[in-house]
Amino acid sequence: MAPRLSKIERVKLKNVIIIKI
Repeated sequence: MAPRLSKIERVKLKNVIIIKI
């Protein structure tokens, strides 16, 4: 696991959360 998430990773996570909600 990388200690820091890339901007793309953060955006992907945000997208997943938005889609989940």
